[in-house]
Amino acid sequence: MKKIALMGAIMGSLSWIARRPPTVPVPQVRALLVAETRPPVQEEIEQGIRRLATDITGMKKQRQAAQKRKQKRGY
Repeated sequence: MKKIALMGAIMGSLSWIARRPPTVPVPQVRALLVAETRPPVQEEIEQGIRRLATDITGMKKQRQAAQKRKQKRGY
């Protein structure tokens, strides 16, 4: 979860750099950051989404099992 939050912060800062008015010369920094970090970041985000999706199915199974136990005990 921390990695995904970090990725979001990085992507947000990159988009902010790209959107802000060109008062300070930043083209070199923007080109370097976007070129070097975009592909791996995208891959890590996709892996994180896959991981979250599998966690959701696991959590559903756990909840169903817990409900069955509660029904057996009469709660």
